[in-house]
Amino acid sequence: MKTKDLLLGFVDVWSKQNNIYSKQCTVTSIDVNKRICNCAPVDGSAGIVEVSLEADIAINSSDEPKDSHPKGFFIVPKLNSLVTVSFTSKGNGFLSSYTEIEDVIIKSTSFTFNDGSYGGLIKVSDLIDRLKEYEDLFTQLKTDLNAWTPVPQDGGLALKTILISGFLTKTVPSSNVSEFENDKIVHG
Repeated sequence: MKTKDLLLGFVDVWSKQNNIYSKQCTVTSIDVNKRICNCAPVDGSAGIVEVSLEADIAINSSDEPKDSHPKGFFIVPKLNSLVTVSFTSKGNGFLSSYTEIEDVIIKSTSFTFNDGSYGGLIKVSDLIDRLKEYEDLFTQLKTDLNAWTPVPQDGGLALKTILISGFLTKTVPSSNVSEFENDKIVHG
């Protein structure tokens, strides 16, 4: 007998002794606050209640809302979608595969994708606000230049007068990476 066969045999016996198995089910209800769902097995057997949406099964027994648990990761399946419910013991089931996902909820203080060498993700609304400031400046400059009529032999005084009363009264904003970078989510 090969080592692989011995290992598979051991896993099979151990999983039967510890009631580890999986069932294909349809999601019948979801309680995101408790991080649980109820499921109906597709084989017609009795419904499975309070199936965990996440790995930390101890959290699910709590009536506290999900926000009282500051960190964690869980997937919310679509209602009426097919899922696999796996059991680690007779009464503890968790979702181990999904056909459709409604939401992925991650609560953490920071994330790093790949090696993080590209830095943080951009805070889009802050960047757009700053770009609008620059657009306004360039629009003012364009307006001023379009309003200028060259005057011969004035040494540029007419242009200077228009710019002083318009464009040059505006402050050009300076920018720093920290203004636009979300350093809690880095990627690379």
